[in-house]
Amino acid sequence: MTNRRNSFVGLDLDGIKPRCLVAEGIGAKLSYLSCGPVPLAQKAYGTGHYAPPMLDVMLEAERSNKLTIISAVVGIGGAQVRSNLVHSSVEIEAGRSIVRQQDIGNVVHQATRRYLQGPYMPLQVIPQEFKVGTRAGIQNPLGLPAQRLEALVRVISTLDEEHTAATKVVNKAGVQVQETIHAGFAAAYASLSDEERADGVIHLNIGKTCSGLVAYYEGILRLARGIPVGQDHLSKDVAEIFDTDLTVAAALIHEFGTIGQDRVLTNAYVVVPNNRSFGNQRLGQPKRRSTLNKIISARVVECLELARAELWREGLRSDKLNSLVLTGDAAYLPGIKQLSQSILGIRSRIGIPRRIRNLPVQLRHPGWACAVGLVLYAHRMLYRPQQEFNRAIRLS
Repeated sequence: MTNRRNSFVGLDLDGIKPRCLVAEGIGAKLSYLSCGPVPLAQKAYGTGHYAPPMLDVMLEAERSNKLTIISAVVGIGGAQVRSNLVHSSVEIEAGRSIVRQQDIGNVVHQATRRYLQGPYMPLQVIPQEFKVGTRAGIQNPLGLPAQRLEALVRVISTLDEEHTAATKVVNKAGVQVQETIHAGFAAAYASLSDEERADGVIHLNIGKTCSGLVAYYEGILRLARGIPVGQDHLSKDVAEIFDTDLTVAAALIHEFGTIGQDRVLTNAYVVVPNNRSFGNQRLGQPKRRSTLNKIISARVVECLELARAELWREGLRSDKLNSLVLTGDAAYLPGIKQLSQSILGIRSRIGIPRRIRNLPVQLRHPGWACAVGLVLYAHRMLYRPQQEFNRAIRLS
């Protein structure tokens, strides 16, 4: 939130650069207010989260619309993110025999307590379905007669130390953490349609140090996990093989990167500044673009194959999944859709964030999907409980 009423702030820590997005809520609608991007190449801090650029990104978002950011919903990733399905149940208070919002909260909270042990903490706790008496598969049991309420709950969690590191970075920029969200879940929230979730869809958000994998089938979240391959791996591979630094490598990927081989580019070269110098001048060497593309393609193939293995482990094969949606800055690499289709065997598309009015053209980009999803989620946290409260009043 900001000093402006009904404003919502999303802060993405999982992309190749931190991104801040601010929107204003008018009832069920959201309208764009401001954003705070920073230059493409920035030095990372700690466990992959940003430190000095964080203040810059906040200040830019404030400056562009004369706001003061107070708190934000923060998106974090990491290969340690995991999700599990947990069963729980509660008894309905004697003499009442009707499900209230408090009962739903209690059964979800019990599932969280049963699952989380050791160094993990929850990012999202998502009810999959409820059971009342002999009736199963209920999406919303509020107001139904019952003596016992059961639930299947999807718990997305991360390591407590990773969560603490991300929170400290945001706090150092003078902003409170309102909520932390799995970055892949947030990106999917901004770029998937209800029809895709119902038909069966994979969402892959290629982040900075890892990628977020999310899968829906029959409208229900079936998987949320971190994949230990991200854009940093592409940059490090290019930097090592081309004998240059990470800033140059990231720029090469951004400007010239392509997935697969392009016959037109077979004999094309780029001049790459290397780590040696002559006097005050850095030396440069011509490098084949085909070599650059092979380096990038190898890592993207690894990421997609790891995603496929995770899906198969959960029993999610192509007969249950009809499409793949890609987000993150690397999702705009030419040829990535064709490669993903050949590995996963389903059609794919690039995920463009939606559902915020007046969103600038430059933000309608897969790299902004997480930031947009965070704002949508922040708005939902405020707007949905009010709807549920109004419904509870009508039922009581």
